[in-house]
Amino acid sequence: MVSDAIVYVLQDRRLSAADCAALRKQKVAFDEAVLRFNATSHTLRSFLRERKEQELNLGKIGEQRDLLMTKLARVQDERQAR
Repeated sequence: MVSDAIVYVLQDRRLSAADCAALRKQKVAFDEAVLRFNATSHTLRSFLRERKEQELNLGKIGEQRDLLMTKLARVQDERQAR
């Protein structure tokens, strides 16, 4: 992983103190960005799951409405036939 690679590079004694400090700051920024990405990804997955469920429910409601409309039309036809 990138974070592990950064730790490995930081352990390399050939880096100057300034380079190590800059790399540590970049690692912290990278780790924070990964955390934000994971949180956003989790939120988005939850939202999409909810949205899918809502659309499935709307589809079921539409099917029920169509069935009721068909039954209503049949009852009206039967009443007119009398």
